[in-house]
This record gives sequence, C-alpha cells and structure tokens, in this order.
Amino acid sequence: MKYRNHRLLFLIAALLLVTVLLSGCEKKQARTASLDPPFKKVSWGMSAEETIRQINTGGNTVYHQDGSAIVLWEQLKVDSFPAEVSAVFDERSGSGLYLMNIRFTKTEKNMIPRLEKLFGVTALKDNTSDEAVWEGSDPSDPAVPITIRYSKGTLVMKRELPIHEKDASADTDAHSSMSEVLIRNYEAWDQMSSEEQILSSNLPGVASRYFESSREAAAWAGMEIVDPFEEALEKIPGMKAVNYTGTLFPDEKTALSQHVFVYFTGERSGKLTYTALTSGYDCGDIRITYTVETPDHIKGEVQGKTAAYDLPSGREAYRTVETFERGLAHVLYVQADSMHYNIRVLANEESPEMKDLFDQLASMLDAALAKAGE
Repeated sequence: MKYRNHRLLFLIAALLLVTVLLSGCEKKQARTASLDPPFKKVSWGMSAEETIRQINTGGNTVYHQDGSAIVLWEQLKVDSFPAEVSAVFDERSGSGLYLMNIRFTKTEKNMIPRLEKLFGVTALKDNTSDEAVWEGSDPSDPAVPITIRYSKGTLVMKRELPIHEKDASADTDAHSSMSEVLIRNYEAWDQMSSEEQILSSNLPGVASRYFESSREAAAWAGMEIVDPFEEALEKIPGMKAVNYTGTLFPDEKTALSQHVFVYFTGERSGKLTYTALTSGYDCGDIRITYTVETPDHIKGEVQGKTAAYDLPSGREAYRTVETFERGLAHVLYVQADSMHYNIRVLANEESPEMKDLFDQLASMLDAALAKAGE
C-alpha cells in the first residue's frame, strides 16, 4: 500500500477521535474494564521491536521521527477480519506503544457485537449500529485510561500517557483561560511536522477540560448558567452525580473527577466560537446528562425534530425522543438568556419511571431559570 494511503488512514483516525467524542452516550458499560490491544502477547507500553516480534507476520514498515516510532502493517488479521494497522510508540519518554489505528478492509454488517466479544466488555456509547466507544484501563497499570473508538470500519485505540510524561505546558491549562489554551494549542500544532499532525489525537481550535462541579466549570469558562441538579440530588431518591457521560466509570473517584466536561472551540486568535458544559448523573438504570451550550452550535437544528413541551412557567421548550439500537433518550431543549439548556434522560427501555423523572427534571430546570430571571 502506498504511503499516501497510510497518511489518509491516519487522518481519518484522528478525525474520528473528535467525531465520536461529540456523539451522545447510549449504552451502559461495565464499571471496570482492562483493555489490551487485540493481538496476542501485545500489551501497552511495549517497544516497537518487541511488538513487531510478537505480531511476527513480517510485511511491516517502520518510521522513526521526532521521538516517535511508527509501525505500519498492510495486512493483519484482527478477530479474523483483514485490516491495515498502524501503531505509534513514544520513544522520547520510553512509554512505548500508546496508539493503534486499525482500518478493517472487510467487515460484517454489525461489528459492534463482535468487538464487544473481542474486548470482553459492552460499549459505553453508540449512536448507530456502526459506532461505539469503550473506556477502560491498562491491565498493567489500572490508573492509566484506555479509550477505544470504532466508526465505519476504523478502530482507534489510545493509551493516555501518564501525566509526568505529557508536555509540561498541559499542566498550565488549569490556570489558563480558554482563549489562552486555544492559542497555545495552535502554537503547539504549528510546531508539529505534517506526519505528527496526522497522527495527533488533537486538532487545533478544539480543546476540553474536566471538573468536579458545574459551578467550578462555569467559573473557569466565564459562563453564567443555571444548574438545578445539585438540588435534584437531595430531592430525587437514588439520583447521584457520576461521570459526564452518565455512567459511574471506571470508579467513583474517577467518575466524580470527570463529572463535568467542558468542550470548546475557537480561532487562532483565541476567540471562542462554541462552548458546552456537560454534567452526568444516574438514577438506578436511568442515565442523565445535562448540557449548557452557546446557541450557535444547534441553531436551526431543533426545527422539525421535536414537539413543543409544556413547562409550568409557559417558557418555550421542545422535546424529542431519540431511539437507538439498544435504548432510547428523552431530550428537552430550552433557550434562556442566550444559552441553550439540554436535558437527556437515557434508558434501555421506556418506562413510567423514566417519563416521570424527565418531567421532574424539566420542572426543576424551569423553576431554576425562572428564579434566575427574577
């Protein structure tokens, strides 16, 4: 296969990391999962030489560039399916294997069940029968997160480098404005080679950060928002704060440290173009996500997809029911004070409890917005 095709594979994989991240969460996953690469005797952190030896098929090409080793295989079998595989190794810090891109050249109609069986755990997210996400940890170091994303025949597996191995500039994000983060990201992007840009799991103009509370997140983002869910935790039996996806994963401490996800985009100058804060909750088998976002992102998107929903205050609101292969979501859209508010209540099946919880949360948001406007 020509090098040009490899570059295209990497570009598709990098874009998928962002595309899948933006999709909603629909599916419960086991709360702990150890996720190895899908090759016998290959593990995260291995050197390029050891990985090549263990895969032992020949037909590989190795590139060394700017502290990384890139190994390309044109023909490998992954769970009996033929695939083109690339693996990236951090040689600068000695962290070894941390990224794999797998493009299946032949698949079956619905790959998700096959991949779930391969990884031994159900997917955390899926919007269609051809998209899914798994999150877990490195079996050799449970503190290190592993993320696997599948979409339309391409599988991207990434091991997060330990904090001490990341660029020191990343530590300054906690003390920087969003504009400063964007400017620094663009500067770092400009310093990369074209190959590094293609392999990078980040894109310029796109950034994010986790928080333990929406109040802390809103203060950092410079947003004035309404969040009635702290009150909901006291009033609704069984409701608790969890990971921003609405799941308690991989453990309670980690879930709460990632309770609120701030996602933002902007220009090279640092000018923001979009900001969203998403927090997660669950109530038994029902998952809840609550998002506050700047309006331009979904302008016109709600039209024709929803029905009017009656709030006690008479405030304009819309409701839609989204169905998925393994569940459904009731979604509320409300606009107030130049912000969009979005409540998603997700479950594996429709139930009176799900509908009642949706109505209760909608009323609480309505009351909080009315009080804020007084």
